Amino acid sequence: MIRTAIEQGNGRHLLEPVLEAMTTCGSLEWTRQRAEEEADKAISALQILPDTPWREALIGLAHIAVQRDR
Repeated sequence: MIRTAIEQGNGRHLLEPVLEAMTTCGSLEWTRQRAEEEADKAISALQILPDTPWREALIGLAHIAVQRDR
C-alpha cells in the first residue's frame, strides 16, 4: 500500500490507510521519539555558542520542528 502510494505519486486517497497502518505498527511514535532525541542533541550542541538571540532562535527552531502537527 505504501509503495503503491509512492509509486503512483498521486496516492492521496491512500493517505488515511497508510497513516492508520503506520500508527498501528508504532512507526509514527518511533519517528517522533527519534526526532525529539535529535532535537535534544542539536540543542545540546548549541550550548557552546554564546547566549545570543541567534542561538535562542536556533533552539526555538529545534523545538518547533518536533512539536508541530504537520
